[in-house]
Amino acid sequence: MASTGTGMSFFLFSILLVVRFSQVHCFGEKVRSASPARSCSPPSGTGKCSLTEGQSLLQLQRLNGGTSLEKAQQRAEIEEPEWEAVNGGTDQACRGAKPSDNSADYYTLHPGTKSVDACQALCLEDSVSCIGVEYSAAGGRCELWTRPGGIAASATVSGYTCLRLIYAAEFSLVDGGENRACRGADSLDNSNSYYLLRFGLGSIDACKQACARELSCKGIEYHLAGGGRCELWTRDRGIEASIRNEGYNCLSFVRTDGATALPSQPPAEPSCKPFAEWPDVDKVTCSGCRALVLTAPYGGRCDSYCGSFGQLCLAAAEEVNENCAVKYTARCDEQIAGTSDMLCTCGYAELPSSSTTPPSTASSSTSSAPAATETTTQATTTPIRVKSTLPSQPPAEPSCKPFAEWPDVDKVTCSGCRALVLTAPYGGRCDSYCGSFGHVCLAAAEEVNENCAVKYTARCDEQIAGTSDMLCTCGYAELPSSSTTPPSTASSSTSSAPAATETTTQATTTPIRVTSTSPPADPSDPSGSCCSPFSLWPQVDNGITCDSCTALVLTESYGGRCDQYCESFGHVCVAAAEEEDENCAVKYVAECDVVIAGTSDMLCTCHLPRATGSCLPETSALPTSTTPAPPTSTTPAPPTTTTPAPPTSTTPVSPRSRIEVRGRQLLVDGKPLHLKGVAWNPIPKGGRHPANLDFAGNVERDAEMMQQAGINAVRTYEPITERAVLDALWVRGIWVVNSVYSWGKAPPDSVIKIVDAVKDHPAILMWTIGNEWNYNGLYVGMNRAQCLARIGEIARLVRQADSAHPIASIYGGLGQLDDAIARLPEIDVWAINSYRGLSFGNLFNTYASLSGKPMFFGEYGADAWNANIGREDEQSQADATTALTQEIMAASAVREAGVCLGGFVFEFCDEWWKDGGGSPSVHDTGGIAPGGGPHPDKTFNEEWWGLVNLDRSPRLAFQAYKAISLPGPQGSPGLQVLQG
Repeated sequence: MASTGTGMSFFLFSILLVVRFSQVHCFGEKVRSASPARSCSPPSGTGKCSLTEGQSLLQLQRLNGGTSLEKAQQRAEIEEPEWEAVNGGTDQACRGAKPSDNSADYYTLHPGTKSVDACQALCLEDSVSCIGVEYSAAGGRCELWTRPGGIAASATVSGYTCLRLIYAAEFSLVDGGENRACRGADSLDNSNSYYLLRFGLGSIDACKQACARELSCKGIEYHLAGGGRCELWTRDRGIEASIRNEGYNCLSFVRTDGATALPSQPPAEPSCKPFAEWPDVDKVTCSGCRALVLTAPYGGRCDSYCGSFGQLCLAAAEEVNENCAVKYTARCDEQIAGTSDMLCTCGYAELPSSSTTPPSTASSSTSSAPAATETTTQATTTPIRVKSTLPSQPPAEPSCKPFAEWPDVDKVTCSGCRALVLTAPYGGRCDSYCGSFGHVCLAAAEEVNENCAVKYTARCDEQIAGTSDMLCTCGYAELPSSSTTPPSTASSSTSSAPAATETTTQATTTPIRVTSTSPPADPSDPSGSCCSPFSLWPQVDNGITCDSCTALVLTESYGGRCDQYCESFGHVCVAAAEEEDENCAVKYVAECDVVIAGTSDMLCTCHLPRATGSCLPETSALPTSTTPAPPTSTTPAPPTTTTPAPPTSTTPVSPRSRIEVRGRQLLVDGKPLHLKGVAWNPIPKGGRHPANLDFAGNVERDAEMMQQAGINAVRTYEPITERAVLDALWVRGIWVVNSVYSWGKAPPDSVIKIVDAVKDHPAILMWTIGNEWNYNGLYVGMNRAQCLARIGEIARLVRQADSAHPIASIYGGLGQLDDAIARLPEIDVWAINSYRGLSFGNLFNTYASLSGKPMFFGEYGADAWNANIGREDEQSQADATTALTQEIMAASAVREAGVCLGGFVFEFCDEWWKDGGGSPSVHDTGGIAPGGGPHPDKTFNEEWWGLVNLDRSPRLAFQAYKAISLPGPQGSPGLQVLQG
């Protein structure tokens, strides 16, 4: 969302096209007979029957050997259907998402049907796909509706009747239902084998109907903002848990009609468009709707690629060598970095139901690209349902430090290494809390009423919002091996906080020992679940990797601590050691949070935070050492210092400098700073950028409001060189992230004058170069190579002029960011402009896997115009501002395991000049809807982004941003007026 007009921080996603259920066909035509027939004689050579007089569609399908309508027959025998009148039913014509949404694709027409009862009977005969009827006595018009999104609306039309088909069933809210996502056995148990996925269902009622029609369905998860995403849960034991997730709904399903699930069917191959219609195929196509495609246009994400031509991503992978062989798999929404191509499996968002004419598949089409020879057996892309053959074990109690050593306990301690703790210092996240004193989060929850009773559970990395405390279960990252002296545990300690009375059984103090009977997981394969592939591990020393998720890694960037190393890419440290001689042999072992000093590398064993029990070693995961550890009597153990890691920045730190980059943190006078910022580009009504940009005329009023909202930084799109403007910001405690170069036709050496003008002003925090230059070519159409060269040149010139401030570059999204990071070592800090709706998703973990340098959001947020309803929608803007800012706070680098320096909401005030088809004197509503973007309408409404409007009247988003506090201690500007 570039203030300079043309840049837009998003990937251009196409809206997923939902494929409706296929109708019963008779030689390629929709059956429209009002008088079903009785008997059948297959025409010569077809082997299929056509309708004859008196025969129903169900009878025809059974004669033709169809399987899906056999399912309908079973339903008819055991269910009593119900009919719901849509908006009263009488004088109502059925519609799709809204009263104007009507298409012949939504229904099959049966003219000459004699009554509404007969129309309903036809629908019941086709109960696999029919979801309702529209009937008009004039001409006996009967529409059998099959729209996947259901009948969500109606229009008033005299003489018409609209009825929705429902089945007797009861849906129950899981943990309250609203803002809950479904899970299996516990809040961490989620697998795509647990559900059947449907997209494009326009209401939760349509999702319920889909569940009622699926005999194996045991519940639903529904997300309207996710494209009408509907998960039909078919897990054997149903939905047993949930987690908090904004905008989601989770409901369990109990039949009241006596229906039972049909036997499971063998997985079907995906159905998709012919390869000739797939864009950007890199010469190789495979079976099963999979192809090798270019990464660059899609940010390395298969979901973006498949969505670009109306398909749904079913699987993603990196190939071995320009062929169909899989090197490693990835999630559909995960970036496959460091490569020019990727293997994407794409299919229709919903597979068509039974048809006598099979849908086209890419595997049977003629591709315009020559197909590569496959060397591996093609696996089906249908979710695999796996049942464990291992006997279940009773859960072991965790082992942890005494409660007296736990920080910020809110007076209540519980058994099982669980305590009620304050949320504020840790962004409401238990992983941040547990990590603050050298533990790993094992469970997270909200309590009922200042006690140990659980109101609802959450993921360890999920923010528990709207409360002052939370229940965190914390334990050792690596469970102690056998010892004659058991370690102390919280359950046996005397807490400094008064313990709440509990009714639960007291925890055992015996350390957990887990022995797996499964073969060890292959760490090069993420399906092993223990750790990410070594190719994603940062700073591996000369490529030396070992068994059991262990690698030789550089110490410098992580202060010689394996816990800091593992956390830098979203893992947990399991073991740490010094190696013998640049190999995997262990010289001596150390605790994860102990500095391994006097060496340039160390052996770290890292696991994913939710790695399964089979990943946990019986003893240390590291290879057995043949060299005894240094004697404790003569060699002291390495110090357990908490000194931050040394700087990885290329910025020289001058003796007088207050600002420095160290690891993932930005330090001011030695204290980490979190940026609660706002993009600031004050253009008056009738003005344009940059000619009418007026910092001086707006700074007093704007800075006063920013201070009221707790904003501590502004980011600009043009440089501030007026010292009076900087003074007005500085006196209110507001830093300036000052742009020095964004337009590619400006002479490179022009930055020297800008930097020299204000580099000694204390309000200057850092310099920025470019704004989404990977999208806009520095606004002059430069190609990527030219942009990289220019930005590197600018950074070197800035560094020559000023060595006291870090240099940042503003990047759009994450596509090819790894390449930019590798080619621009001059950049100290990376900023990302991101618009992904109500959540950043996996962005933090993805960035952490790409770089150990600091990161902040150059832009994020939502605008105040809702194109879905055609009016201003302050509440949705405020909701997005809150949700996104809370995620940023929870990931703050102020805390040790954090990734993010903070961010800049886009933007402080509206800009009326930005709609290219409008007038700068009019508040226009033109926008761009690429299919992915800000909440709630995925539309970039260019003139409505302000936390305040053009007259500086605060919107609800201003109040929402004001309500969010900074995490942890802050480095702050001095609050004094400075003389120029």
